[in-house]
Amino acid sequence: MDIKIGKYWLSSDSRNYIISKPPQKDKRGIKFYPNQTYYSTIPNAINGLLEILLKKSDVTTLTELLNEHRELTRSLSEAFKGIEGGK
Repeated sequence: MDIKIGKYWLSSDSRNYIISKPPQKDKRGIKFYPNQTYYSTIPNAINGLLEILLKKSDVTTLTELLNEHRELTRSLSEAFKGIEGGK
């Protein structure tokens, strides 16, 4: 599984869902995913992506942070509607 979500990718292995930056190739031409974070469920991966995006935002006030959180939550909820019981 390789799903692009904005500037990030959702992939998986046999045990985890993985959020990372876009795949790259090393000197030998082998694909790898930089800055990987691992999650046991899709909802956990979505929450992890939300945290990554919030930490990288340019907000400077609590109000901006809350608005950014609300907008990112809405966007991610729409993107993953119906997955693992999401509504």
